Amino acid sequence: MKTLLRTMFVIAATISAGIGLAVAKSPDATLALHTPIHNAIAAEDTEAFMALCVPGLENEIDRPLLLTWMQELNRACGANQQRLGNTVEYAVRFTPQTRQIHTKVDLLYQNGVVSSSLVIENGLIAGYSIQSDSLDKGWFQGPSDASLYFERSEKLLVGLLNEKYTELEPLMHPALNELVTLEKLQSIQSAASEMIGDIESVVRLGGEFESNDTQDKMTLKFRITGDQGEVIADAVTIFDGMKGSIIEFNYTPVVEVTSDEENAVAVK
Repeated sequence: MKTLLRTMFVIAATISAGIGLAVAKSPDATLALHTPIHNAIAAEDTEAFMALCVPGLENEIDRPLLLTWMQELNRACGANQQRLGNTVEYAVRFTPQTRQIHTKVDLLYQNGVVSSSLVIENGLIAGYSIQSDSLDKGWFQGPSDASLYFERSEKLLVGLLNEKYTELEPLMHPALNELVTLEKLQSIQSAASEMIGDIESVVRLGGEFESNDTQDKMTLKFRITGDQGEVIADAVTIFDGMKGSIIEFNYTPVVEVTSDEENAVAVK
């Protein structure tokens, strides 16, 4: 959802309601829990950031989106002053399976206050919410690098033509997965393959990012040429939280216009 992307709120691990235990913790000790992840943000180091998180978050966070957010947060908020604001919270909570630390602090940055909430499980971050009023609501204008989304889109578009159906599900948005059946995918494959034949080349043409009040999406286009013809294929990636996934794709045949047809059009 767009709201998630605006606030940068991610909870990938399942956190059930449990018993809460308030624990006295010094402000400095509480600040120390937040320092590593904010150091990673300041360095714009996505690998260091992910190393602090539980493995389950790996599938919920795209590094290009994480890097874009880091860059924009640093630009808007400036340097972290390593000082606490008014909010300092710390509690230990238990579920039937886990012991978790829930902590929230206000951090003073050069250009404003950053609210930082963490859920820590076995020393690793299982969830986080990092927000600041200094970051404009319309800050997200697409990932700083679209390579990952070109790769995913090409893998889906070409994979479908090659009947690699089991590889498509992780690439698609849950809503699209619910919509398309195996029979539907096979039908699309058959129609597209009839237009293209055996694939000879795939060329990445470019893309366009669009944003509105409810949705951020990016459309990437490809020219796929085969021994029977060629198509312009496109895949639409929707951004939901820190994740981008394909919500729509199409194959459109390229129709060559002869010189006689061009002249006829010109005469009209």
